[in-house]
Amino acid sequence: MIVKIQKNIIGNFKKILIYDKYKKIMYEDTLTSDIDEKLNNEFKGYFTAEINNKNQLVIGEKVKNENW
Repeated sequence: MIVKIQKNIIGNFKKILIYDKYKKIMYEDTLTSDIDEKLNNEFKGYFTAEINNKNQLVIGEKVKNENW
């Protein structure tokens, strides 16, 4: 699946939203240095992702920007 990761641009800049195109997967978390590095210090990016056997979302490689 492809997910969009975006930083909160209002208020707390240490929060991120992660969601898929259909918003079946929606997750709010704290911005870590690993995620910020994956985002290349941009406000949003699209990534491959999968849910592992522990029901955790695992973020993969960055992909080209989508239109959603």
